Amino acid sequence: MPGLPALCCTLCGASVTGWGPLLRLLRSTSVRLALGYAALFVVSSLLLVGLLWWATAGYLERETAAVIHADLEAIQDDLPSRGLTGAIETVRDRVAAATDGHAVYLLADPSLKPVIGQSSCVAV
Repeated sequence: MPGLPALCCTLCGASVTGWGPLLRLLRSTSVRLALGYAALFVVSSLLLVGLLWWATAGYLERETAAVIHADLEAIQDDLPSRGLTGAIETVRDRVAAATDGHAVYLLADPSLKPVIGQSSCVAV
């Protein structure tokens, strides 16, 4: 159009975003290898940490189950010789000895009504 100024389409000599030097640096083989090894290190470290977490969580789960099973067996072994009163006394002693606050002991009757233990921890 005759009255409008002509638009210039030549590229600017300087980079507007400042990415030019970085892009030139990424074309270097040594930088790409270093970034590749860094990515490999991060991925392998995350896998190792994940594996250690999984193994530790499994170990702690097995240890907790073993402690619960041992307590249950000890109370069951006393039941024939000492009767229900002996089992109640054993559970009462274990509740009194539990210092961490995370141990839950509950002795219930066949209708699942609490006989002794931390009944406040049990959902009704």
